[in-house]
Amino acid sequence: MEQLYFQACLDAGFFYVINHGVNQDLMEEVFVQSRWFFGLPVREKMKLLRNEKHRGYTPLFDQVLHPANQINGLCLIILLKILLLKVDMDE
Repeated sequence: MEQLYFQACLDAGFFYVINHGVNQDLMEEVFVQSRWFFGLPVREKMKLLRNEKHRGYTPLFDQVLHPANQINGLCLIILLKILLLKVDMDE
């Protein structure tokens, strides 16, 4: 299954997850909160900078991919985060 995610990232740059079982109301609230947070002034978002566990705000252009990963690197990061999220949910 992980190979399918990887290939989707390589071919399309993203993938959709369906039939995941996450409540629709929760997903809508996450988008509401995301719009609220990203609508804040930068000075407010900077108060929540990413920590050592990579949780928090990352300013635009703060991350630079290694040149060898410019095409595929972002998708690999997303895949890793999804896999780590699954581990967090399983615990």
